[in-house]
Amino acid sequence: MEASFTQGANRTVRRMSLSGLGKLTAGALAGVAALLGYLQVGLLGGFDPMMSGIAAAALIMAGVVAVGWRWAPLLGTLVFGALLALLGLIGSEIVYVLAHPGGAMFTFIVVALPVLLIGLVASIAAVVQNYRSAERRTPSWLPAALLAVVGLVAGALAVGAIPQAGSPAGVSPDALAALPAVTLDKFANGQIHVKAGESVALRLENPDGIDHAFVVDELSVSAPMPAGKHSLAFFKPTKPGTYTFYCTPHYNKATGEGMHGTLIVDP
Repeated sequence: MEASFTQGANRTVRRMSLSGLGKLTAGALAGVAALLGYLQVGLLGGFDPMMSGIAAAALIMAGVVAVGWRWAPLLGTLVFGALLALLGLIGSEIVYVLAHPGGAMFTFIVVALPVLLIGLVASIAAVVQNYRSAERRTPSWLPAALLAVVGLVAGALAVGAIPQAGSPAGVSPDALAALPAVTLDKFANGQIHVKAGESVALRLENPDGIDHAFVVDELSVSAPMPAGKHSLAFFKPTKPGTYTFYCTPHYNKATGEGMHGTLIVDP
């Protein structure tokens, strides 16, 4: 169904009833706004002017798409494409987050990626359908595909809810608080001293809105540091020596740049 109205001197702007793909595009834009709100409140602990502006723009664009102009879904294409490109710039960090389930950032990435990809495909398809198809039917495979995506996301979130290695699950808050702390400032060329032959338990503190990790390759230590949480590193060094501890993926082994420090195992 199509409607039109006159604007200015003999200019006709055509509006159409919103198709299934158009509704999906508008919903994905609203989802982007909600995700950016979650990112700011749940992970960053405050509102960022740029992110808030993008969220507001996404909501406005969702409304424009809902009006029914043929070209409007292209606005969604721009938003989804730009955000996917930005995520591509931190691809190594995303891979690390997905490989270490759990934490708020894992939840954000697991939900955000499908929303952006679905929105990108739906917005492009909606524009093509608006200009080339009179019936503009919802593809028969779309409901099943969306259901499959929802199932995959739910499964990933369920996996993320399982306590991971390095989680302080089973350790009382008092016991965790009594352990030596490794704070993020230690990753700025700081030092940690431990004793050879003794079991070492460290409380890893991460107040950041993004995940970090405590990794020592030579000692086979790899403890995740979920965003905004305390975690635990437990290991037993057997030989005295000096080792580099670092954060994956915020450290470049080739150049030695990034978050790292020195672990000194004393005799």
